[in-house]
Amino acid sequence: MNLLQMSAMGSVLIVLTILLRKLLGDRLSPGCFLAFWALAGLRLLLPVSIASPFSVYQVLPIAHGNEPMVQAAILPSVLYEAQTVPQPELTASAFANYAVMLWFCGAVVCFAVIAATHWRSRTIYNTSLPVETAFVRNWMQTHKLCRKYQIRACQQVATPLTYGVICPVILLPANQDMSDEELHMVLLHEWNHIRHFDTFWQWVLVAICSIHWFNPLVWIAYTMLGRDIEYACDEKVIKDYNAEERKAYATAL
Repeated sequence: MNLLQMSAMGSVLIVLTILLRKLLGDRLSPGCFLAFWALAGLRLLLPVSIASPFSVYQVLPIAHGNEPMVQAAILPSVLYEAQTVPQPELTASAFANYAVMLWFCGAVVCFAVIAATHWRSRTIYNTSLPVETAFVRNWMQTHKLCRKYQIRACQQVATPLTYGVICPVILLPANQDMSDEELHMVLLHEWNHIRHFDTFWQWVLVAICSIHWFNPLVWIAYTMLGRDIEYACDEKVIKDYNAEERKAYATAL
């Protein structure tokens, strides 16, 4: 299976997911849509196809012991055509090589632009300072993970965010005053991102977009999947909240 076939089949799954999202958005949880997006992502990444139990060779004489005779009859004419008209094959081969070079350059440029943007953001994040209040220390004691994470504050960010895969960081705006209840809700949201390795999956999405940079549906899926990840994280946080607490959560975010 070549790249165009992978992209086409992935596009079909993307369109189906978008339709399901539009038709059943209020009836299905965001986690269900993440599963649909995962299927589309696997189709875009894995160059494999499922073999069919039915084959045309089952009904042709070639499958019943006549294969040598058919090859003997066809092979001379094929060789003759290959020797007499080599130019179209060379032209098609050259076109394929140019297409591969164009795809490779596009993939490298796409990934380099996204990586450079992330690197510039990391230089800003590195100016942050650890948050060492008593509330934050106690909160981290009650919300432990298998990976060590930090809670830091930066004056150059406007909204809370999470970055890092191996050593993740919850980054808070330094110029916002939040109550302990609001801070708890914000930290719980970002903590769930870390718990579900959302930062790692975002880099997987970057790889998919870089490979299929020529497919606009992949970029649409990238945007919509980012929203569904946020919705799924919100759902996990507010599943035990009442109406008033959910309103406070929305205000805090």
